[in-house]
Parts: sequence; C-alpha cells; structure tokens
Amino acid sequence: MLKLWKWYQNCLAVHPVKTQVISSAIIWGVGDIAAQTITYSTAKNKRQIQVAKGKKWSFWHVLYRPTKFWL
Repeated sequence: MLKLWKWYQNCLAVHPVKTQVISSAIIWGVGDIAAQTITYSTAKNKRQIQVAKGKKWSFWHVLYRPTKFWL
C-alpha cells in the first residue's frame, strides 16, 4: 500500500492535472456505482422496481448513461 501511495504522489508531482482528473473520475465512478447499487437493491427489496421482461440491469448501463453526454 505504501508503494501505491508513493507512486500516486510521484504521478501527482509529475502530472498534477492529469492525475487529479483520473482520480476524480475513479472516485466519481465508484461512488456512482455504489449509490446506484444501494438505490436499486433498496427499491427491489421494497418491490418498487419492475424490470421489463428480457431486460437486464447492469452497472455498465448505469455508468454509461451519465457519461454519454460528455462523449
């Protein structure tokens, strides 16, 4: 873990903007996936979501939807 932290600090010193952009994207992605998972599982447990027959819920669909605006 210490090597990973030193590597991150080195990247931050050499490429500060690029490292911050990548770090922000990773933190945003993990947070979004966690929030969507909690929301979906809570609603599913309360039977508030009815998934259409043949459709499958996926993390990639949830992650792609908000990012397609920027592409």
